[in-house]
Amino acid sequence: MKRKVRALLVAICLPVLLCGQSEFDTSNLFDEPSGPPRKAFTLFLSAGHLGINDPYQSTYAGGIKIRMFLGERFSFDSGFLFGKDHGQFGIGTLGIPIWLLGMSFVVEDKETLTEFLLMGALMLMSAEHMAYHIPASSRMTISPYVSFLRFKQLSVYDESVNSDDFQSPVCFSVGLEINNYFKRFVVSPFVDYNIAYSGDARGVNFGINLGYHFPSRR
Repeated sequence: MKRKVRALLVAICLPVLLCGQSEFDTSNLFDEPSGPPRKAFTLFLSAGHLGINDPYQSTYAGGIKIRMFLGERFSFDSGFLFGKDHGQFGIGTLGIPIWLLGMSFVVEDKETLTEFLLMGALMLMSAEHMAYHIPASSRMTISPYVSFLRFKQLSVYDESVNSDDFQSPVCFSVGLEINNYFKRFVVSPFVDYNIAYSGDARGVNFGINLGYHFPSRR
């Protein structure tokens, strides 16, 4: 446990200290005039520790995260982390990329009712994980977030049949992320608490996201 706490402190404090070495203003994240219209988004590689109570397995995991901004403060986030006997993902992992790719069709004002309903459904899917970005300095934001539909994939060894039993609880999650900007690159340590809607699965995750930011086009 002490090792995990030390790793978490290093993951959070090191990017914050390094942030002072970078000259960048987060107000520049939302302005790229050329090209087809799109919302600002950030693509991350993720690494973290997925913690959970017994009899489930805590593990170190890797994955991908995507963040789509709705203006300068709110964003929809989603992604996945998978390790040995334990993984998690959000349904926005599919919804956000499709929404970003489909933005050019929406702005043409030629969508049918079916397309309009499809886009509405994708918006709802993407909203399963929402974050609010609070400026702490010109190069750092503090981002509390909440996830309403985080799916877990858990493996529990069953001695009676000598095999693994897979369970897939749906969890609620609340957490905090610190975003440090180095030009377009982003270093984001995070920590969150997860609890299943049904059953006794619960635990704390922590880790770091390393990303690249793509500004919006009007």
